Amino acid sequence: MNSTIKRSWSLKSKLTMFTSVIFLIGIWSLALYSSQVLHREMLQLASEQQFSTASIIAADINNELKTRFRSLEQIASEIGPAMMANSASVQTLLEKRPILLSIGFEN
Repeated sequence: MNSTIKRSWSLKSKLTMFTSVIFLIGIWSLALYSSQVLHREMLQLASEQQFSTASIIAADINNELKTRFRSLEQIASEIGPAMMANSASVQTLLEKRPILLSIGFEN
């Protein structure tokens, strides 16, 4: 007796195995592709959110600077050349302006 009998798979088994392998490769490829697309979209959304946050903060800083410059220009317009010669009068004028304290110009 021959102990090395080869068992061949039936055509039905081969077809089932081939179909299963193709199906698994398709599912794996789809999962890989969708993972890459999701990663790209998440990076895009994160960068857009960071840009939006930076823009809002920059606009807030810009508005604050404009307010401070307007206040300083208003006070500077009140100081004339004669007043510049007398530092005590300039100091008195600046101390009478509480807006300097409110915008952060403290000693």
